[in-house]
Amino acid sequence: MGELESVPGAGVLVDEDHIVVDANNPCQVVFNTEIEQIRGESLGSLWRKGLLSESVCERWKRAVSAVVDGADARTERVTLRPGDGDDGTSYDLRVRPASTTGAVSCSLRSVGTRRGYDETITALHVSTRELMTADEVEEVLKRTAEAANDVLGFPGTAVRRHDEQAGLLHHVGFGGRVADIDSRPSFDAETSPHGRALRRGETVIDTIEPNDPYDREQFTQTMYTPIGDTGLLSIGTVGRIFDETDVRFAEILAENAAAAIRVVETTARLRDERERLDRFASVISHDLRNPLEVSRLYLDRARETGDPSDFDTVAGGLERMEQMIDDLLTLARSRTTISNPEPAILGEIVRNAWETVQPENDTVVFETTVDQRLSCDPTLLGNLFENLLRNAVEHNEQPLQVRVGPLEPDDRVVGFYVADDGEGIPESERESVLEHGYTTGSGTGLGLSIVCEIVDAHGWELELTESRDGGARFEIRTTSGVAG
Repeated sequence: MGELESVPGAGVLVDEDHIVVDANNPCQVVFNTEIEQIRGESLGSLWRKGLLSESVCERWKRAVSAVVDGADARTERVTLRPGDGDDGTSYDLRVRPASTTGAVSCSLRSVGTRRGYDETITALHVSTRELMTADEVEEVLKRTAEAANDVLGFPGTAVRRHDEQAGLLHHVGFGGRVADIDSRPSFDAETSPHGRALRRGETVIDTIEPNDPYDREQFTQTMYTPIGDTGLLSIGTVGRIFDETDVRFAEILAENAAAAIRVVETTARLRDERERLDRFASVISHDLRNPLEVSRLYLDRARETGDPSDFDTVAGGLERMEQMIDDLLTLARSRTTISNPEPAILGEIVRNAWETVQPENDTVVFETTVDQRLSCDPTLLGNLFENLLRNAVEHNEQPLQVRVGPLEPDDRVVGFYVADDGEGIPESERESVLEHGYTTGSGTGLGLSIVCEIVDAHGWELELTESRDGGARFEIRTTSGVAG
């Protein structure tokens, strides 16, 4: 390897018979294969393996032979397509004499896009139109990875998605490939150099030093450009440094990808709003109409008979409509994302909620051990607990015990639970009970739907499982926003 230590970029030592005597680490990126698959092979063999085109192979052999015969160093512009890429990657291949007799030192330096400035801008606009037709965020990121590889033309391109809850950057595409990448490691967004661009909100360029702890020694420089808050575009270059044009092209692609993601998210939000309005219309036209018609019927009857039970039925119908209207208002408010959360003591919110729903008899035992502080919307969180506690009381026979407590912390994820020792909810029905309008005949059918909406508004996760006593257990997993 001594002969190749001073080679800028990917270096290959080729003898007079066109055999690859040695190759350095960046060759893994250039040829998209392990070094052992290159060393000891002839240039013709690399062509037959698909690592070189026939024309590149012949030009390379002629350059080697000429230098071996005493010619000066020479440079060729070549395109390599390892892995059957669409356009391949362009390199400046420089062939010069080596200290080893009968051998030459060959270096491959990445060029970037082979197109002119205007052509590259046009290609980026074409890729943007493709991005704008995607239906999901993941699809936008995959198409961005493909465009980075095809348009920008560098040997190392990747797109990673930012998992904000886990604090990680996960691979979506690498070198234009969007499949079979699960084995590639995720990076910590807070500590890795990859995440620095996201943390700063700007493009970051790293010059790679020997013994790099993130396995980037194949590259001379790496560039990281944030795709909004959603992801990260990574580009590596071999044997050269990025210039202002390279940065501009990368930022155009990342900005276009971020715009496409905003379109996808806005479309999804509008679709959700339409579905929500449809559900509200259903409740108003059907669910509210039923108790209203019953109340009218019994009011007319009460006027004729004067029977107090008829008036009681009317009062019950009005109370049901009042509860349904309150639930609808809560549901409407919970659909917004919590933009200004406040610190709150969970135990106080839970105890206040219990005072609101506490049954008149003393056969329901309530206890809470949740005293941590949580960043939240206190009013909505109170609604969440009211609905969970009311659901436990109204759907179980007494005596009943209801418990609220903290979940065991798991890395960045913590949270709380609400559990009872009632009849429980069969596993086959656990998804259904969380759906809008699900009811067993009592209640408004909106309570657990409200719980789901409030959890989503805070960016938390909800899981319905079985309590240790065989009853229902609702687990709400928050993030590291919990303190104390």
